[in-house]
Amino acid sequence: MEHALEEGQERRVIAPNVWCENPTTGQSLRWDQARAATFVQQQTITTYRLANGAVITPSPMQWRVPEGAAITKVDGGTHYTVGTGGWRLERSDVDASVNPPKVRSNGTWYTIDVPANLHAPDQSTTTSEWLKRASDVRGQGESREVRSNGTWYALFDHANLTSFNTVYELVELDGQHYRVEAKPENITTGSLGYKPVGINAPLFPHPPTPADIKQLGLGDCYLQAVLISIAVSNPAHLQHMLTDNGDDTVSVRFYTVDETHPNAPVFTEKVIRVNKTLPETATGQALYQGGAPWARVMQKAFAAFAQLHGQYGVAYSPTKGEGFKQIAGGVSYRLYGVFYGPARIAAGIQHTSYDPNLVDAANLQANAEVIKKLLQFAGRDQGLSQAGQVMNLNVGATLRDNVKRAAAVIGRIPANDVPLQHRATFQQMAHNLPLIVHNIKLPQYYNTEAIDIPGMNVIIGDAKTLGEGLKSWAMANREHDDVSAFYELMNNIKEGGTDTSPGQRFSYSEHAYSVVNVHFLPNTPDPQHLTNQVLSQINMQTSQVTLRNPHGKNSPNAYNAVQNDNGEFNLTLAQFFRNFSDLEYGLVRATP
Repeated sequence: MEHALEEGQERRVIAPNVWCENPTTGQSLRWDQARAATFVQQQTITTYRLANGAVITPSPMQWRVPEGAAITKVDGGTHYTVGTGGWRLERSDVDASVNPPKVRSNGTWYTIDVPANLHAPDQSTTTSEWLKRASDVRGQGESREVRSNGTWYALFDHANLTSFNTVYELVELDGQHYRVEAKPENITTGSLGYKPVGINAPLFPHPPTPADIKQLGLGDCYLQAVLISIAVSNPAHLQHMLTDNGDDTVSVRFYTVDETHPNAPVFTEKVIRVNKTLPETATGQALYQGGAPWARVMQKAFAAFAQLHGQYGVAYSPTKGEGFKQIAGGVSYRLYGVFYGPARIAAGIQHTSYDPNLVDAANLQANAEVIKKLLQFAGRDQGLSQAGQVMNLNVGATLRDNVKRAAAVIGRIPANDVPLQHRATFQQMAHNLPLIVHNIKLPQYYNTEAIDIPGMNVIIGDAKTLGEGLKSWAMANREHDDVSAFYELMNNIKEGGTDTSPGQRFSYSEHAYSVVNVHFLPNTPDPQHLTNQVLSQINMQTSQVTLRNPHGKNSPNAYNAVQNDNGEFNLTLAQFFRNFSDLEYGLVRATP
């Protein structure tokens, strides 16, 4: 039984569409359904408000004397010129009340031979209303200063700066800490509960389909993507895995996998018996998975399996922990052994290749093994079909790979072709991408989260500007592969650190999708005879790969809005290669 998962711990329930801030990354996000979280602590945060129209000036208020300006030492009359870079002087080091004015540098006073060479401080300006955290305010009393975009400003009227306190609750959700304003309409106290399916209610109201999968807030896309793949290739297997015991419990068959045994892999059957109930929030919303009963019970049973036998998404490891929390994050291909046991024939990752400097024929040849697996998925391998074997495919891309691919293509686009209002950001991106690629390759960052690599936050910010700002330009130039590739990759990179953003996107980094259909043109070749000549005949612009997002929504919408979005979408083969770097596969013997 899954008792460890049903302790009914006291939780905080976050209302739908409430903004939550990750205090580590500064990222804000919200969910369209209520979420259950664990209370960590209460926090009181001071916010400073600078009034609209307040007069400010950059601080310190420095006077400037340019390089080469003629000066005379007051004590002695010796003549000099100001050295390289000129002088920047504090107010106390300037006497502008005399003519010629006097300045002090390193304790010595000089007259400025040409008074026009003494430049007064930058002019003051007025602001709109600013809201600032305590870290952006310094000084006391009349010396208070405020920081904006890295620059400190002095205030002419300190009464314009006021403060107020806000109470927040820090909660843990999906392995991350989030800060939520402690208002009754935002967050309440409740318990994680389980809703009975019903002793006579079927787990499978219909044969399993990809539409039965609807991933919610838990980061188990790798698991949900595998369920979609099996629902496409071998739905009967899912029905054989679950047994309704008729007593409000369900038994689910998994396998542990020992890759260290001399006869590896060794599969050991493990049957997990769980209550026939579905997790929900205190407000009655589906939790973790919002799909069909069988899919939600499968997820719960897998969480119990992982709790008992270790994390089987990331690795076949004996590491154990809290069930649902433990299955947040993993790798799809490793689950085919867990789901099929000895009926798993092979599983692994095949990396795709994308080089914008190569012609299509060369890119096709570089992706020969990927194309072979796509054809095997499509049932074109007679040897596999005769052996009763099916190929399951899942795809994803890392933020690192999206950045590398963007760096490869940006140099092929003349900056003068980019709309003027975004040209400077484009040029900055062209300068920064090679630097980030260099950092990515440094050994000290191998195990660092991609979003934490130095400079990555700048790349993500500029990608957001370009991904959203260049839409009209990209739409008008869709026939140009380099423009389309750059635009799509910008929309991938700007989503770095999230796979749930409801805004404009192409695909999410670090997120698993399922291959659900493949269509090669002008003809479908035999995967066992993929010569270079055969490969060169494939049309990358008309051949298509159909993918499905486990969210059951959030298809690419960078070009056009998606109506009735169910998470399923078509890509040309060219788009598939440039936007997805990892093809995970599981070759299995199908359940009859």
